[in-house]
Amino acid sequence: MLTIEERHGVVVIRVRGDIDVTTAPGLVEAIGKTADHAPDRRVVVHLGACDYFDSSGISALLRCKKRLGGRLGVVAPSGSSVHRVLEMVGLVEALLVADTLDSAVGL
Repeated sequence: MLTIEERHGVVVIRVRGDIDVTTAPGLVEAIGKTADHAPDRRVVVHLGACDYFDSSGISALLRCKKRLGGRLGVVAPSGSSVHRVLEMVGLVEALLVADTLDSAVGL
């Protein structure tokens, strides 16, 4: 499940549940629509409540990173399964992964 909110001028897309082959396209679509409607704003994908994250999720984030560049940030708390996956494939720095939403939005 995805929810979209604004925090300090940043669009935050919160993910709850799984990101896999069936749900990853919805994440890409939500980020794409957000980028279309707010072309100059940062977008942060909050994966703190994501229970399962596979290669489909990695691919989705990379596609969105290619489109948004430095405007895309990711929240995946250290020690979470999502953070471990992103760390294993070497994407923590490339995707600007932060431990908290506050650090992701620059507070």
